[in-house]
Amino acid sequence: MDEKLTSFFSEENLSEVWSCIQQYADEAGREATRIVLELFFVMKSPTTSAVDKGIIVAALAYQLLPEDLMPKDRFGLLSILDNGATIAFAYSRMQADVTPEIRAQVEAILNQWFGELDISNRGAASKPNEYVVPTPLVRPPAPGPFKPLEDDDVIVD
Repeated sequence: MDEKLTSFFSEENLSEVWSCIQQYADEAGREATRIVLELFFVMKSPTTSAVDKGIIVAALAYQLLPEDLMPKDRFGLLSILDNGATIAFAYSRMQADVTPEIRAQVEAILNQWFGELDISNRGAASKPNEYVVPTPLVRPPAPGPFKPLEDDDVIVD
């Protein structure tokens, strides 16, 4: 199994997975993309076992590939739930493997694609009983073309 997974992790295949993640990001938004990116970098980590890598590959493939076992037009909400359950299972199993370095790397990518979040002053009233009309969040532009991080910028434990 290790040999098959090793061939899967060729630069060409990872580049295709990365393209799928970018397309997914445009539709899914920042937080759903965060989970997918964290799984992607845990999968690339040399400390992740072959079994865990297989689970991540299966979950990412099920989430990112256009073909679905339960098509949305036929199964409706159930189709969305099965995708969510697949990612939730993989993420709950791998969440402890997400290092601070991976979190920082994912945050940098999210900031590049979606812009930085600044919610420090949202809804702050200047007087104790003053009502503040919340400002709506503005959807950032679609993620731009991928600019791979330099080898020395990538941190994987």
